[in-house]
Amino acid sequence: MKIKQSTHIVLLILLGTFLRQYSFGQERYILFFQDKYPIESYSTEELLSPKALERRETQNIPLDEKDLPIKTTYLNNLNNKGIPIILTSKWLNAVVVDLDTEVLNSLQQESFIREILPLHSKTVPEYVNTSSTALVAQPTSPANESFYGASFTQNDMIGIPQMHQEGYTGKGICIAVFDNGFLRLDESSYFEHLNIQGTYDIAEKEADVFDDGSHGLQVLSIIGAYKENDYIGGAYNADYYLFRTEVDAYESRMEELHWLKAAELSDSLGVDIINSSLEYFDFDDQRANYSADDLTGKTAWISFAANVASSKGILVVNSAGNQGSSSWQEITFPGEANLAFTVASVNRLGERAFSSSKGFYRDGNLKPDIAAMGEGTAVITANNSVGSNRGTSFSAPLITALAAGVWEKYPELTNLELMDLLRQSSSQYSSADTLLGYGIPSYLRITDIINAVDTPFSLDQLAPYPNPTDGQIKIRTEQYIGETIKIFYYTLEGTYIGQEERKITHTTETFNITPYTSNKTFLIRIMVKKDSRYFRIITN
Repeated sequence: MKIKQSTHIVLLILLGTFLRQYSFGQERYILFFQDKYPIESYSTEELLSPKALERRETQNIPLDEKDLPIKTTYLNNLNNKGIPIILTSKWLNAVVVDLDTEVLNSLQQESFIREILPLHSKTVPEYVNTSSTALVAQPTSPANESFYGASFTQNDMIGIPQMHQEGYTGKGICIAVFDNGFLRLDESSYFEHLNIQGTYDIAEKEADVFDDGSHGLQVLSIIGAYKENDYIGGAYNADYYLFRTEVDAYESRMEELHWLKAAELSDSLGVDIINSSLEYFDFDDQRANYSADDLTGKTAWISFAANVASSKGILVVNSAGNQGSSSWQEITFPGEANLAFTVASVNRLGERAFSSSKGFYRDGNLKPDIAAMGEGTAVITANNSVGSNRGTSFSAPLITALAAGVWEKYPELTNLELMDLLRQSSSQYSSADTLLGYGIPSYLRITDIINAVDTPFSLDQLAPYPNPTDGQIKIRTEQYIGETIKIFYYTLEGTYIGQEERKITHTTETFNITPYTSNKTFLIRIMVKKDSRYFRIITN
């Protein structure tokens, strides 16, 4: 295992703050600032890493205000007042602080502060104005079941052995794993090959993530472990950033902000895929508990973060949650976010696991998205041995691994196109439901789909044009005459803003989208019969 030490320093600088215990008489708050310096004040190289800029350029995603840092004058103002900053967020243009009543009252009079909310608040205010070489594992006989050892069944269910046989193992794809720690990973023989670009414990402000929980180790093993004839992860040649965002000792909204901070750093570092096998809905502070009414896709801090990360071109893979047989039952946060790619759980026979959280259809979005094996899933334990575990925590990383190999093969895909492709390859694409979504994906079906249409994948018959547009789009619909077409409109970060539908009577249908062009870039989802596609629309 090789860890790129320089990244530890970069992450320390980027985080720049530390977590401390509450002081007596204080409560934790989020302070939102009024504005930022103009984007013209910065060069692109000051804002994002070369790999992050490359991802944005490939997917035609422009820089925006959320990419800009918080004004240093605002941070200095707080420091001069003797207020320690616990965590900063450029996406929220906010900081987390502990305040007593007197200081809170004084800050509420400051003109540079837009809003102050307690940590347990359920409101997300609208925003206003190097290289490293690692040992590369090379399988000798990837089609052989014995080569995969205990991991064969879970990998074979989604076609990963065939993906490996074609030579796609995640090489060149950067994956960030958010979890509770990666206990003794640095001592494990299953990860000696792993190319770790950086590690960070956001809760403790340190680089060491190998001395905390083991859940993250097990999750990571499904993606990245490698020992021939014993255990093979699906994307063992990918590059990795490991973040500890979850703290086992407590359940707090603060963990949502840890997740948000890790997502911001992942974006800046050029991460392609986030794997998050985490779920939240109830907390030690019951004032912060969510209810089913909060499943809006935009209420929770962590769902906001997942949507923004996706809007930056990152594929956000998240577990659906394990509440299917509990009183909550439904998908949890951030799996409920519109732009999260949410994964349910099945057993080795492909049958839904009873604990897998139930989904819903909302604003043109079906949750969960897809499913993979999360019952009796083989994992690597902190004892450097093969074990097994259950839950959507262990189905999500299988999808992360599959996505990494597919993206390696088809690097021209955007994250939205990759999600559509995975859905379309799934076992119940024509009869999707709220238990398994579109079903279990297949690498072989993905290659069949790609080979059946023009490349790149986005150039299919539902692709809107022109794009960029001045306020009108056209969609080729010759194969759908007589069917109903539905278009759902969202902000770039997945918030629903409208929809329309009509019966198709022409080979090309024209739509006036000027009501939505106040958003320079936004999303649309086009649905006809079983066919469904997401697209980013750019306005001139």
